[in-house]
Amino acid sequence: MAVRSLWAGIILVVLITVAHYATPPDAMRIHDVLTRLYYVPIVFVGARCGRKAGTGIAVLVALAFFPHLFTHLGGDPLEKNLNRSFEIVLWIVVGYLTGYYSDRERATREAAEASALAAREAARGLLEAQAQLRQADRLATLGLLSANLAHEVRNPLASLKGIADLLRAEFPAGHARKELIDILDQEVQRLDGVVGNYLESARPARDDGRAGLREVVEGVRALLDAEARKRGVRISAEVSPPDIVLPLAKDLLRQLLVNFVLNSLEAVGHGGTVWMRASRTQTGTDLVVDDDGPGFPRELEGQEPRPFFTTRSHGTGLGLPIARGIVESHGGRLRLENRPEGGARVVVSFPQEPKP
Repeated sequence: MAVRSLWAGIILVVLITVAHYATPPDAMRIHDVLTRLYYVPIVFVGARCGRKAGTGIAVLVALAFFPHLFTHLGGDPLEKNLNRSFEIVLWIVVGYLTGYYSDRERATREAAEASALAAREAARGLLEAQAQLRQADRLATLGLLSANLAHEVRNPLASLKGIADLLRAEFPAGHARKELIDILDQEVQRLDGVVGNYLESARPARDDGRAGLREVVEGVRALLDAEARKRGVRISAEVSPPDIVLPLAKDLLRQLLVNFVLNSLEAVGHGGTVWMRASRTQTGTDLVVDDDGPGFPRELEGQEPRPFFTTRSHGTGLGLPIARGIVESHGGRLRLENRPEGGARVVVSFPQEPKP
């Protein structure tokens, strides 16, 4: 923009100078008008381009006009044309001052814009801090609910397990009732495990377990294959290289994957696909669950899961936040994205472990 303004000023000076030299010497009024017109490019360039350009264009005008004193105005710049010689000096002063104040105004504007930008960044940081505080409050509430749930549910589960043990002793091996009691005992243990997993969100203690990713991924695919076929959905799994190991216990990793895949199965329609992929990256390991469903809502895309936020009428909004707590307690990160081709993507990233 400044270069264009400078060239426009130079062209205007050339045109005025050509008009000066093309005007007869006796047309003094025209010469006076043309002389005053030199202020236009001087002020224009000084205002648009600053002090150096303003002074430079004024010097250019002076150099272009000075021979005109001798060719058309009778020469003698110190007596006969003293007023015109003074005007040459005035052009340079006007060019300098116009550019000087233009530079000051520009610097003031840039400083104001920088201050406004800093204020916007500070406001954005404040909003992010407030969002983090609200998130921490939700997580604290989630932890309290999980702890209360574990306390209230585990007591009757213990009673049911005790009753199952007493009833088992009443029936001989192979009795139909004993098989039902065994099923009851297994379901009680499964519920106790579910309660324990919810308790992890309140007490995300780090364990020293390590899980072979390929084994767990294949196990989850086999476990949910029947449910997927019932819904007309295909589950695909790929772990490369096959020896990837993650720094958490198999049960926790299985819980994460089951949660993610079940969410995807509910989201995609008949004929859809769910992909489980794992691969090493330059910074660690990524475990990705993709689907070709409708994807995450805009308010969740690129964000970390928020407690109690759900788009399903029967959802609790706790599954993904609990998964996030498990991942972060083991040094990883969980984020939600939408695939460029359409569909949801859950990414679990673990940093590369230091070599022993």
